[in-house]
Amino acid sequence: MHKTKLLFVCTGNRDRSPTAEELFRISSEYEARSAGTGTFAVQKVTQELIDWADKIFVMSEIEDRHLTFLETHFKLKGKTVIDLDVPDRYSQLPAGSRCGTKNRAWPFLKRTT
Repeated sequence: MHKTKLLFVCTGNRDRSPTAEELFRISSEYEARSAGTGTFAVQKVTQELIDWADKIFVMSEIEDRHLTFLETHFKLKGKTVIDLDVPDRYSQLPAGSRCGTKNRAWPFLKRTT
């Protein structure tokens, strides 16, 4: 079975996007990676990651302009990009926020069978 490839993008790739990636690590339906838009990001977003992904989730367009960054720096033609609107207010995301992040992404992931 083909796994849907998910890319989660935040600024520093330290808290929000790695947390989202971790939530899908053991999934039989999804393969997840994460990256950041900042020059200091642990894993910087690249065109290769954009091309790899079936769906791209940005953490916060309003607060961090993640979607604007991707549109300005990369070719997104044909890519689905979803803003999860997860604010950057945690040094580490607590368990409740982890569930909230997955809940925000879930409606965009459910498959119709």
